[in-house]
Amino acid sequence: MEPLPLLLALLLVAGFTQGATGFGFGLIVMSVLPHVIDVRVAEPLVSVYGLVLTVVMLWHHRAHVDRRRFLPVLAGVAV
Repeated sequence: MEPLPLLLALLLVAGFTQGATGFGFGLIVMSVLPHVIDVRVAEPLVSVYGLVLTVVMLWHHRAHVDRRRFLPVLAGVAV
């Protein structure tokens, strides 16, 4: 089977799961993707897609984020 349609379907399912539950993108993608493409290619690909997905979701929901409560969490993550 051609890897591109499988990759796109996998990213769609993982993105839906991430959007619905708030986590799981990397779990779903990395459970199947190394069987389709090399793991040395899959890992950075999943990291970039996961980061983009998280930033898009944060941007979309930015009006609902309480910045006073978010800044201490951001400081902890930065450390």
